[in-house]
Amino acid sequence: MLSYPAAGTKPELWGDMTIPLMSGTESYLIKLGTAPSLSLLDMILGNTAGPMGTTHFLVMIVCAVCLLCRRSMSALITLFGIGSYCALSVLFPVPVSVTAGEMLLLELSGGYLLFGFIFLVSDPQTTPNSIAGRISYGILIGIVGCLFRHFGKVEGSFIFVLLIANALSVRLDDLCAYAARKLKNAAEYLGRNMGRYEKLRNDAENNGGRKLTDTMEIIVPPTNYYMPPIDNKVTKINRKKTNIITRYAEKLRLKRKKEELIRRKQMKESESNYISAMRGMQRKSSPVSEKTAEPKSAVFRIIKQPLKRSLQKSNKQGGKNT
Repeated sequence: MLSYPAAGTKPELWGDMTIPLMSGTESYLIKLGTAPSLSLLDMILGNTAGPMGTTHFLVMIVCAVCLLCRRSMSALITLFGIGSYCALSVLFPVPVSVTAGEMLLLELSGGYLLFGFIFLVSDPQTTPNSIAGRISYGILIGIVGCLFRHFGKVEGSFIFVLLIANALSVRLDDLCAYAARKLKNAAEYLGRNMGRYEKLRNDAENNGGRKLTDTMEIIVPPTNYYMPPIDNKVTKINRKKTNIITRYAEKLRLKRKKEELIRRKQMKESESNYISAMRGMQRKSSPVSEKTAEPKSAVFRIIKQPLKRSLQKSNKQGGKNT
């Protein structure tokens, strides 16, 4: 599985293997720590030993262009992934026999790295949706792939890198959105507060002609925030934060108090209506008014008796005269 025939040889389909097998480019980079002696033309044309379909650099580039034109591959993930891999691999030592550019080309064409970035990474089921998520997804694959290549001891490590990145790609959109909000808030804060000391210094120099230094204290006049001028100081009210149980109990107490006031008001209204109804019934039941009714008290009887007698005498005298 990890030994390949040399370029140009034809292995037998049946029977014993008679041609010699050799290690691939990735095996040279991982286990041997050296670079195979290959020309630039051989690396581009794929005249190297390695897994099938992963050594022909020029064919994979053509396939990448076709997939980009058909929008079947994410350009952001591929470019940022390969860029982060190349930027991090520069920090590691390069063999004396090759240059830094040839070493980068060997690392890209060796193993499943370039093949994975073109055909495996851009799976629409696992890639993030946002632009920031795709950029971070590509950078993550490039960094982890470089670390696996230079510190691991397993060939074909790009498969493990892809599994790790797919496990983290679910939350990359949320993390990028959270980071974007924090950066926006920080930028707004810096935009509001940067240059405040310079502004105060310029105002002080223009108004009073007095120069300020970095250690000079700036005295701001006291401000009365709509408070009574007792001592011309602003007092801060320490409000205790209540928990949800206390707030619910206070709300329930106010509700019961309001219901009690409404009940008392209804009771007063019903009593007044009852009293007015009883008075109306008493007035309807009395047949004679108070003015025409004869007084029944003893005082009125005593006063009325002499008046009756005088009327009787006058009637008798009148009858005799007639």
